[in-house]
Amino acid sequence: MLKEVIKLVKLDITTFLSSIAPIISLYILGGFIHKEIIGVFGLTYMFQFVWGMFYKGMNRPIFIYAFKDIKEDKDKTMSIVFSGLLFFILIEGMFYIISVMSMRQFLVLLAVDSTIIEICYLYAIYATAAIGLQLIDRMSFSFYEYIGNIPYNNKLSSIYTMIRIGSTVVYVLLDKWLILNDIAILSILLLPLLGFTGKVFMGVLKEINKYKIKFTWDFLNSFQYGIRDIIRGLMNVVGNFIGTRNINLAGTAISSSGSTTFQYAFISTITDVQWDCAGEASTLTSLNIASEPVKYKDIRQIHDKKVNSIWKSDLVASYIVLGIMTIFCFVSVYIISFRINITNYMLINLILDIVGMIIATPCYILTAFLNALGRYKTLSIISIIGVAFRILASSIPSVYAVNIGMVVSEIMQIVLLVGILIWYRNKYRELK
Repeated sequence: MLKEVIKLVKLDITTFLSSIAPIISLYILGGFIHKEIIGVFGLTYMFQFVWGMFYKGMNRPIFIYAFKDIKEDKDKTMSIVFSGLLFFILIEGMFYIISVMSMRQFLVLLAVDSTIIEICYLYAIYATAAIGLQLIDRMSFSFYEYIGNIPYNNKLSSIYTMIRIGSTVVYVLLDKWLILNDIAILSILLLPLLGFTGKVFMGVLKEINKYKIKFTWDFLNSFQYGIRDIIRGLMNVVGNFIGTRNINLAGTAISSSGSTTFQYAFISTITDVQWDCAGEASTLTSLNIASEPVKYKDIRQIHDKKVNSIWKSDLVASYIVLGIMTIFCFVSVYIISFRINITNYMLINLILDIVGMIIATPCYILTAFLNALGRYKTLSIISIIGVAFRILASSIPSVYAVNIGMVVSEIMQIVLLVGILIWYRNKYRELK
């Protein structure tokens, strides 16, 4: 058990650093430029869901397919990885470029108050562009995860954190002495990140080039592992957009405690790292199953003792790490309360987030488990149902719309996942 906790913590170090850097950068901008800039985190959260759709639905499945199904032929494995990464970088890059160019129209559609738009517009572009670059970074990190070089990932994440925070500090310092136009501001904030992404990705290509690689469309077979997350991601984008818009419609006035946009985003920054680390439970299970010499790809293997011990030990390890992260969350809020007024609205959203994480953790692990046994269509149906409930619940005219939708969705999914797990175990009991 301790081994699994340590392995998950190692995965979480990369995720923690990658997640905390954007948050700290927004806090610096909020502290020295304008408090409401922290609200950008909530305004651009939809693009985090798009990030998840691309990464979990398109990018990570390439590695699962290449390193799990084709692992005996290293040249073919690396050709699949090479081809898939280049293809999806083109698609994903175009999406984020178009999104950045349309940012003002997006904020208007999101029903953001015009005063907040003027404060946050430029920094919303920065945050969205950084999310797009981080998607490519995550591709590289996933590559090193699957070749077993997690320590190198932690090193890269540390460098990324320093660059992300450092570029923000440089901008804040220059802003005190110089009059900077929008292009200069975005250049200071984004060019260092662009340089980091380019260098890291070139390092991956250098590693892949050690093998006999050629472009192949075989990576399209990886969609079987990602279709659920593509559907889930798309529907989560819709649900988050509707919920965030309802928050903006329900309360946008700026008060001494900050606008509703600011308060919602503030709590989201506190819990986002926990959410990202909780999501690594799925990665842990996928890596553990993929590393086994047995190919787990048939639901009739559901009673296999080894694969069952994997997901059960991963679940316990994930709850141990989540407990530590939750304590960290409450301590952070307590410390910050000496500088920022913590409203009831913030506390309720915080509790809803934590409840969601507690329910979501087994969802991540059971999904990875059933995914490894080939239940792609079943998982897709469960995701559609769960996220459909999220959209419906997020449609209520309330400042709690986003998190209410999230909790309802996670409840539906855990009920369905446990139900389908029990049904499969009974159906294939005779093959135990």
